[in-house]
Amino acid sequence: METIRRATPDDLETLVRLRMEMWREFPEALQNADMALLEASTREYLHQKTASGDLAFWVVEDAAGQIIATGALSFPPHLPTPWNPSGLRAHVIGMYTLPERRSAGIASRLLAHLLDQARARGAVSATLYTSDSGRPLYEQAGFTQSERTLELKL
Repeated sequence: METIRRATPDDLETLVRLRMEMWREFPEALQNADMALLEASTREYLHQKTASGDLAFWVVEDAAGQIIATGALSFPPHLPTPWNPSGLRAHVIGMYTLPERRSAGIASRLLAHLLDQARARGAVSATLYTSDSGRPLYEQAGFTQSERTLELKL
C-alpha cells in the first residue's frame, strides 16, 4: 500500500529528478532548453521555497519506500475580495506520477490530500496548470476552466 507524507529536505534530489523526468515527457517544451540550467534552477527554487515554507511538497511512497508520485501546494498572496475575504488561495504544482504507476488512483488520492491540506489552511479555492493528459484527473476532482484568467507572455 502507498503512503502519503510531507517531503523532507532529504527528498530534494528525488524531487528534482522527478521534475526533470516530467519535463522530458513534453519534448516540445524543451526545444532550445538548457537542461543543466533548468535542473540547477529547479534545485535552488525547491531548496529556497520549501525551506521558507512558501512551497510544501508531499510524496507518495510505495511499500518499499520508493517515491512514486509528488505534488505540492503554494499559497501565493492575493488581495482580499468579497468572495474571498482572507485572500487565501492554494496553487497545486509539481504533480507527477511515475509512468509505470499511473492509472492506479495514486494521483487522485494525492490530489485529494493536497486539497484537504489547502482547506485546512483556510484556502477557499485552488488553481493549477495542467497538461492535456492531466486534465481529466483535475476535472474529475471538480476543477473547471476559468473564464476570467488572461495571460500575457512577457
